[in-house]
Amino acid sequence: MNLKRNKSPFLVVIFVLCNLMQINVYAQNNLNQILNDIAKNNKSIIAYNQLLKSQKTELKSQLNLKNPSVEFDNLKLTSDNLIEQRNILISQTFDFPTAYFQKRKLVNASIDNLKINAEIHKQDILFKAKQTFIELVFYNKYHLQLQKRFKNSRQLKNDIIVKFEKGDATILDVNKAKANLINIKNKLVIAENKITELNQKITVLNGGLEIKIKNITYPIISNTEELETLAEKAITANYHLQNLNQKEKISNYNIKLARALSFPKIKAGYLQESAINERFGGISVGISIPLFENRNKVKAAKQQNIYYNLQKENFKNEFQNIFIANFKKSQTLRNLLTEYNELLKNSNNEVLLQKALEFGEISTIEYFMEVSFYYNTYDNFLQIEKEFYLAESELRKYQL
Repeated sequence: MNLKRNKSPFLVVIFVLCNLMQINVYAQNNLNQILNDIAKNNKSIIAYNQLLKSQKTELKSQLNLKNPSVEFDNLKLTSDNLIEQRNILISQTFDFPTAYFQKRKLVNASIDNLKINAEIHKQDILFKAKQTFIELVFYNKYHLQLQKRFKNSRQLKNDIIVKFEKGDATILDVNKAKANLINIKNKLVIAENKITELNQKITVLNGGLEIKIKNITYPIISNTEELETLAEKAITANYHLQNLNQKEKISNYNIKLARALSFPKIKAGYLQESAINERFGGISVGISIPLFENRNKVKAAKQQNIYYNLQKENFKNEFQNIFIANFKKSQTLRNLLTEYNELLKNSNNEVLLQKALEFGEISTIEYFMEVSFYYNTYDNFLQIEKEFYLAESELRKYQL
């Protein structure tokens, strides 16, 4: 009994430590894990996949044969003797054999295009989630800074009030300290509201399953690549271009199908005639004359093919121009980040300024001017850092 009592507290401690470790792991969310969860839980992705199944079934139904037809005639001739004739025709219409081969190709290509559309939809949602993650990292870092500033500003206000009571500070100094504290508190509340809003946004993207992101580090950029290499990867993996390629492929199959459907249709069946105690039966065969039904369909399919080809070339040009602009933007932001890092290393930080104020090396007004400059500089650094990672995520959207 004593042994069991001695082991119990130890087990409780182990249990608590394990839970704390789980909480810490959850707090530092891994972006890839978040994106994987959203891909599985997002209601819009789930709904789109269900729609995909419905559209695939509908496309496959186009491969079905046309319904067979049954015709019945009951003819009577009334005279001195009643003559009655009954005709029954059961028939099935068939397209020219090559049409079925082209239809199957067309349906398979259309199903592949539906899958590409589903990937586009999923990628757009994951991209939105990644950008939300980056926004949250920014606000988490900003909020952390504001908490430090608020704590220091509140202590500074109390110190200046003490100095004012001793006659070592003016009412202007007190008012300046109070105004500074209120401004920081206001920014802190706004940042907290924004964090709540963004966490709610990413929770919605996760299908309503709560995610709270507390990260203060941005996703790692694996490597820095040259423009040509990165652009080639991006254009090759681009789902929108794949969609246009597939539509062009579908239009080619439409041309072939339109040609196949311009051949005569075949009608085959069984015909039975009965009259005056006699019955005749046999095979019924017919053929359609393709004069009107498919007129200009081949021409229309060719025009559609030209359209998608032009759309594809236009998309490539637009994508290339936008990609180059985003790449240059990313490089500019990267250089700015380096400059801000150097500037912040050499700037007077808040602790040094507080010491200078405490020892009377600078006045209260000078302190607030200097600390305001430092805050603005650091906030600009955080903003540029966020914009850089957003720009990089745009360049690497194809990886999602």
